[in-house]
Parts: sequence; structure tokens; C-alpha cells
Amino acid sequence: MHPDYLQISLERGVPALIVWLILLGIYGRMLWRLRRTMPRENWIERGILFGALGGLIGFMSSGVVHYNWGDSEVVMIFYLIMGLSLVVESQFRIVS
Repeated sequence: MHPDYLQISLERGVPALIVWLILLGIYGRMLWRLRRTMPRENWIERGILFGALGGLIGFMSSGVVHYNWGDSEVVMIFYLIMGLSLVVESQFRIVS
């Protein structure tokens, strides 16, 4: 199978697909909210957030026709950007 959604549901079941979609939905919502509240002076942090949001949108949209989780390079970069954005979020929460 090629699409992410079909592959995950066939390998791990529909409940795992639902949990995976909820997890990435929460992550996307966090990025979207943080993008609106981040001050313009923090341009590096804003760049990380915009890059993470664009990466999430690209990762999810390419997952419609391609199995992204099978490409270890793509997944490791996605995890790296996800980790960077979570660090930005936690630092912004501490400062605010």
C-alpha cells in the first residue's frame, strides 16, 4: 500500500490511525495558535514555527499518495522539526 492513511490502518488498525490523526491534529493546532501569539521580534522562533507548519502540511498532503513513514530520512527530518517547534513552544510558554 502507498498512502500513509491506508498503510497505517492496514498495519496497525483503524484505532491507531485515529490516534495518529488526533496527535498530528493537536500538534498542528498548537503550531497554528502559537503562530498567532508569537511576537514579530522573535523572527527565528517564528521561522521555526512557520517551517514546522509548512512541513506538517506538506507531510500530511504527500501522505495521501505516498507512504512517508517508510522513508526514514523524511521521518527523521519531520521529527527534528517537530522537536524544534516543541522547544520553541515550551520556551515561549515559560517567558509568557
